Amino acid sequence: MMSHKQRTTDPLTSAQLRAIWATARDISLDEELLRDVVETETGSRLISSLSRDQASGVLNRLGQDRAPRRRRRKRGDPGALITREQAQTIEHNYEDLCWQQQARASFNKRMCGKPWPQTVAEAQKIIEAQRAMLARKQPKSRLIEQLDQHRAKLTGWEQDFVNAMRGKRRLSSGQAAKLREIHAARVGGDHARP
Repeated sequence: MMSHKQRTTDPLTSAQLRAIWATARDISLDEELLRDVVETETGSRLISSLSRDQASGVLNRLGQDRAPRRRRRKRGDPGALITREQAQTIEHNYEDLCWQQQARASFNKRMCGKPWPQTVAEAQKIIEAQRAMLARKQPKSRLIEQLDQHRAKLTGWEQDFVNAMRGKRRLSSGQAAKLREIHAARVGGDHARP
């Protein structure tokens, strides 16, 4: 049996270290403020040198003891099988992106190593990536659609530029700014940022 002195000097676990940083990120604490909290709690600013007990104290101070606990896999567990709702969301997002089956399988393979996600965590990773792609795609298309409706107001160069941007998968910040500038000059009013 371990003595009390041994337990307090055991180094923190990697799970505790990850939990400290994750909790700090969740409550929007930057590194400097986190180190201030650690120093207040333990007397040291060096997080990696904490003992297990000190790490638990820091986690409690941050308001959340996120030390890992053993538990059975439940439906919401990242290792559980993909849910029907997630599968439907993935399919719906691919339809919105207008992707063919081969492109879908390639993307899935790149994201999770399989042609189709098997777990909740893999599915969530794909869904988040799809949402980011949809968010980037929609404002650009909206601007271009509005500029198409006002095509008569555009100069020849502006028409060529809008056509060239239509074919791009992603715009640079300069290209996006130029699209917004053309939109403001020819259409006016508020507009979405591509």
